[in-house]
Amino acid sequence: MSLAEKFLNTVRTCGMLRPGDAVVAGVSGGADSMSLLCLLLEQREALGLSVMEVCHLHHGLRGEEADRDLCFVRDFCRARGVPFHARRMDAAAAARDTGTSVEEAGRRARYAFFGETADALALRLGVSPERVKIATAHTLGDNAETVLLNLIRGCSLGGLCGIPPVRGRIVRPLIECSREELERYLAEAGVSYVQDGSNISDEYRRNRLRHGVLPLLRSENPALEQTLFRMTSVLRAEEDYLSERTVELLRGARRSVRPPIYDRAPLAAAHEALRSRAAAALLGLSGGSVDARKTRALSEAVLRGSGAVPVGPGLRWRVRPSCVFLEREQEVPEPAPFEPGRTYSFGEGRVFGEPLQDICELSKKIHENGLKNTLDCDKIKGTLILRSRAEGDAVRLTGRGCEKRLKKLFSEAGIVERDVIPVLADNDGPVWVGGFGAAERAAPGPDFQRGILIHYSPK
Repeated sequence: MSLAEKFLNTVRTCGMLRPGDAVVAGVSGGADSMSLLCLLLEQREALGLSVMEVCHLHHGLRGEEADRDLCFVRDFCRARGVPFHARRMDAAAAARDTGTSVEEAGRRARYAFFGETADALALRLGVSPERVKIATAHTLGDNAETVLLNLIRGCSLGGLCGIPPVRGRIVRPLIECSREELERYLAEAGVSYVQDGSNISDEYRRNRLRHGVLPLLRSENPALEQTLFRMTSVLRAEEDYLSERTVELLRGARRSVRPPIYDRAPLAAAHEALRSRAAAALLGLSGGSVDARKTRALSEAVLRGSGAVPVGPGLRWRVRPSCVFLEREQEVPEPAPFEPGRTYSFGEGRVFGEPLQDICELSKKIHENGLKNTLDCDKIKGTLILRSRAEGDAVRLTGRGCEKRLKKLFSEAGIVERDVIPVLADNDGPVWVGGFGAAERAAPGPDFQRGILIHYSPK
């Protein structure tokens, strides 16, 4: 099979390009990207491409050599009437600003540039962004290097899946081609290319793998790159399946979207692999960093039925026996003496005590709030304190017929942010709980003379 036939087979088998699509190709000027550009030009009619344009990013790292590369690609495109877009950046400065490696800063900038160019082209053509594909020149060797790099760093199954042939609108038509095939193709076509001097240096880990590790592995398996490509193809299929199962698991367990609350039981009962993936998905959902330590901690907390995992400033995933929820870390309100006629801020809510002087005044309020939130002042023991729940707090609510600990009361009601529920307590304990009402022992009776009607406005 010729290189052109392999190229077309990969494009069609992977569904990379459809007739009428436009393409923005990332071209550095090296052998890989020049092969990509030449093959796209050769097969443009066979593929039915509507428009083709080229992007080149100058990373600001190699001085005159980088200037040479830009001019080389620009002149090649100009001679063939291919629209050319170039951008300059300072990859070293970007790396310092973002706290990443120079390689990572450059990679992010490249894809941002390619995406912006593709979006602008879609706008000019009046088509959806999905009809403008971004073609990059990743090869079999790049895929092998990526797998080994991820293995060295430590990774999950996703890291062993290598470089996908298609990711969104990014397509990689050379992913089944070797570097040797591409250099032979260019030589036969009489097309020159530039050499990136930084590829010779072993300063970068990828180069050290390319120059030292991969040759040793090829001595054991001459078809190493093809073997790894087959492996990554199988693993991607398994990764896709497990990802779908994880989505189904979380969808079935979801109790609330805002705030995010999930039933713990189905998550805890899931296979360890799915539970771990679900934990990672929850960490990502909250915008926190997804790393092995946090993922393991959240997965174990779900299995255990208790615990909390911080995910960012003021946020943590909290696990209780019945549910898993995203909790905004709030300061527990300080206890304060409660005086009728004054409004108190509590958490993100408000508590106000309206004085009532006699049974007649109380009867006027029944249609609004009934007796549920009214306290008989003569039944209060000592001073009223507005506070959060305390360990061991229990209450016998009016009309409930039994005493319950607040912990169980909140759990049965599905309340997750329990420390911001206001509690009024006297010397003997709670006499009113926000959202639940008054304790039976402090409720108005036939001899009611004066009391307090509690108005509570939660967040």
